[in-house]
Amino acid sequence: MREGAAEDLEPQTARAVLRLVIIYAIVLVGVVALVSWLIWDSGNPIIMFVPIAIWEWSFAGGMVAVLYRLGSPRLAKPDGLQLYSWAIATPAAGLFLGATVYFVALAGAKLVGGIDPLEDATWLNVIAFFGGFRGDLSVGAVQRFFGSKVGEGEKEHRDG
Repeated sequence: MREGAAEDLEPQTARAVLRLVIIYAIVLVGVVALVSWLIWDSGNPIIMFVPIAIWEWSFAGGMVAVLYRLGSPRLAKPDGLQLYSWAIATPAAGLFLGATVYFVALAGAKLVGGIDPLEDATWLNVIAFFGGFRGDLSVGAVQRFFGSKVGEGEKEHRDG
């Protein structure tokens, strides 16, 4: 995969990047507006044990990650077909990584006896956004959380 900064891009790739930025900006604003409008009076429906607001913020994080990388002249961009597969996969992965980091944050808050009621904790939306935006940090957070929990369970099993 050839990745290059904006000044290294071929004209055809530069046009593809520009098209993607425009399409992503329109889709991001459109999806967020549509979902917000649809759920405005219906509370915060839950899908797969995750509130719709968390799904929305996770998706926004993944979309903004693509926009940020494509819009930054210093960051490398995939080339050719990999540009398109990356642009599709990043928001989709961000959607689920944000939801997973939401579960980890929720579990952590419950373990320390945190917020009551937890369903109204808007900080979880920020966690979901950054979970979708930074997939590498999300995977690390999940690994650390489950690694510490599994490690504690294995230690108790060995000791007790």
